[in-house]
Formats: sequence, C-alpha cells, structure tokens
Amino acid sequence: MKRLLFITSLFLTGNYLQGQRLETRVKNYIDTQETDSFFIYSEYCNGLIPPFDSCLYEEAQYVFIHKNQQTHLVKIDGCTVFTPIKLSENNPFLFYLKNVDTINKEVIEPPSYIRKGRKTKGTSEVVIMSASVSHSCFHIFKSTTYKTNISIDDFDLNFKVFEDGYKNMHYEQNRGIQTYQLINLTTNLIKKLEQDGKFIKN
Repeated sequence: MKRLLFITSLFLTGNYLQGQRLETRVKNYIDTQETDSFFIYSEYCNGLIPPFDSCLYEEAQYVFIHKNQQTHLVKIDGCTVFTPIKLSENNPFLFYLKNVDTINKEVIEPPSYIRKGRKTKGTSEVVIMSASVSHSCFHIFKSTTYKTNISIDDFDLNFKVFEDGYKNMHYEQNRGIQTYQLINLTTNLIKKLEQDGKFIKN
C-alpha cells in the first residue's frame, strides 16, 4: 500500500553541521517507514542566535505520516524521535493533498502600492513602491513527489501599511490563498500540541 509523508521542519540559522545531522536523523526515520513519497515544510529565520542546548541547534522537524487512511505526527529534534501522535481527519497533510495543484501555482506578492507622480504632456507618471527587510522568517514547502518548491516570506504575508500611510495592495490577496491556510493549519497544530505536552519521548 502506498504510504505518504508530510514533513514539517522549523529551522534556525547557523550551525550547519548540526542541521545536517538532524536532516540525517529525519531521512533515516523516513527510510524505516518504507515510504515512497514525502512533503517537507520548514520555517527558516535568519539572524537568530542559536540556543545553548545542542539538541535545539536546529528546531524540531515534524513528520506527518499518512497510511491506512490515518495520519500520525512524529516530532524529531537533534536528540530524540518522539512517540507518534494520531491526528484527526482535519489535519494539514490532508489539506495539502486536497489543494496541492492550487498551492503549487500560487504566488505571494511583495508589499506594494501605486503612487501617482507628476503629469507630463498629457500622461501621468505611475510608480510602484515596494518594501522588503534583511531579517525575516520564511515558510518553505518542498516535495519531490508533488513537485512543490515554495518559499514564503512571513514579512510579505503580514505587512499591512507603509510608513507614509499607504496600504499594501497585496495584503488581502496574499492572505486569501490556500498556502496561507496551510501555514496556519500547520503552525497552529504544532503550537497547540507543544503547549499541551503531547510530544512524549520514546
């Protein structure tokens, strides 16, 4: 029977070697499941200071395993593979499978607005203003099986108003797409399970 994986990772900057070790741990776990397809979500934040705990040099990765019409979530950090948690039918992995074709086509637009300038010879000058930052967090979706390779800047999703009062003309559009819903489903689920102490070490 075909087995599917949905992998969620939350990454910190630096400590490349430790990151490689965690990637190896996740890959080894996937290999033991004899899976034939997988999906990876990661949140990469640049400019962060790494923690003292070596197990947390890279944030935990969360593996969503779907087989026999059931989805289980497994947390894997730098030191531990946690006990799988059975999820309900309303989970991020199934949402992704249902909307993968749409998600792969969606585009997040950078914060922008149109400013009209001076008129010359009957024409108006139109300037498109945009904003960006050097330090941000990125939601990254990758799947070789479903040909998904998406990087979403959290700044682009949440930026509403420029300093001069103009509104980001892409704000509502960016937050109305399926990818934004997938981000919320995934991060909210993990946050709740972490807060409730549901992840138990083997």
